Amino acid sequence: MRRHLTILFVVAGALAPATGAHALLGGSLSITAPASASLGSAPVGASTVSGSLGPVKVTDTRTLALGWTARVSSTSFSGAGLSVIPNSAVTYISGLATATTGVVTPIPGDPLGVTLEAQKTAFASSVGALGGTVTWNPTIRVALPANVLTGNYSGTITHSVS
Repeated sequence: MRRHLTILFVVAGALAPATGAHALLGGSLSITAPASASLGSAPVGASTVSGSLGPVKVTDTRTLALGWTARVSSTSFSGAGLSVIPNSAVTYISGLATATTGVVTPIPGDPLGVTLEAQKTAFASSVGALGGTVTWNPTIRVALPANVLTGNYSGTITHSVS
């Protein structure tokens, strides 16, 4: 009999309204991300579980876009009684942009992956961009502790842009 470890993710997309000089120039800067995602399951003894988070999109409609930085953070994942998988075990792999519009040069935070023990850059645009959109589809990889208990785990991955 195979038992599986299922890790469920709740993803929160935060909106960052235009402020300061940007607000005077009109338009807005926003980010959207999937409301939820699941990495599926892993057999007992697996060292990692990973999967696609789904498309994350930054939309910049400001009249004069001075570039932006999208950031990502994660909580620890809890479940199966008191078992916790720390956020330092969560890796965010931004990959490359999957779609762009407008005059924007997308810059991946780290297409090879960063651990989310603290807030990290997910993606950015170059200064001098004239608005548009950038979409990417990050992969989430979770390193499973050797003593992880079988069960469902959940946590929150949050995106923001400024």
